[in-house]
Amino acid sequence: MAQGAFAGATSYEDQTLEDILEDIKRWIVYSEETLSFFNEIITRLDEEKYYETIPFDLNALFQTTKRKLATFISDFHIILKSISTDKISKREVDLLKNIGKISIEENRKYKPIYHSALEHWSGEQYGNPNFQKIERLYAEGKDLFGTLMDASNAAERLKDYMSNERQQHQQITITGDGNQVQTALGNNNEFVMELTNSLGQAKAEELNRLLSDLKNNLDQYFKEDEQEKKEDAEHVIDGLRDEVTKSEPRKGIIRSYLNSLNGLSVSANLMTVVTGIKGIVESLPFMK
Repeated sequence: MAQGAFAGATSYEDQTLEDILEDIKRWIVYSEETLSFFNEIITRLDEEKYYETIPFDLNALFQTTKRKLATFISDFHIILKSISTDKISKREVDLLKNIGKISIEENRKYKPIYHSALEHWSGEQYGNPNFQKIERLYAEGKDLFGTLMDASNAAERLKDYMSNERQQHQQITITGDGNQVQTALGNNNEFVMELTNSLGQAKAEELNRLLSDLKNNLDQYFKEDEQEKKEDAEHVIDGLRDEVTKSEPRKGIIRSYLNSLNGLSVSANLMTVVTGIKGIVESLPFMK
């Protein structure tokens, strides 16, 4: 659907699920194109030895933009899959809402950081062709986050389409490795069900427990001033959960998630949990 006249002002109150679906598809393309643009331009500036002259805060802003976009793209695909299969849960609503929240925060950062950088940049830059590329990065990044601010509004409407089936607790029987297992329907137990045939019931349940415990205890692992690391960890955990249960899991993506988790290990306790997750995931047949 068409965006509102002002960033973040699009109303979704009277929009259909199909409208939200089309917006998410469009946001995925927009995010992928912007990420590709950032990678290409920054690579060129590196080759020209110009990127190293950029003030630190602006450099950090651009690098954060690349990281956020990669996470957004992953989360959008999770949401898209759930909408397409009519399996919308609180997870998808929260992921979409978080994209909007982060976009609002990042959009607000762009202007002050950019103008502060101009004040402290040494030498005359405006006539430099490379500086024009910096201006493009600024404009593209700010516009992208401005557009994705609407994700918060879309998330509020997406709540209305949450599947009741995903909230129920029913007793069903499944077969895994020759054993019949009684389990309740729900996000975590569906995860176990989907992995039982490839891991066995015990390992599937252990992986589910480790991932759930990790996500539920992130406040214990990260300090109050490490909110960004905590959010990154949440996205990685959700992305890993989704990827390992796909019909055609991508080994490279899974290894990337595992490496990201490993890089976030800030304590011995967290490292122990991450090591356990890594060991089980790497035992999956498609990872060998």
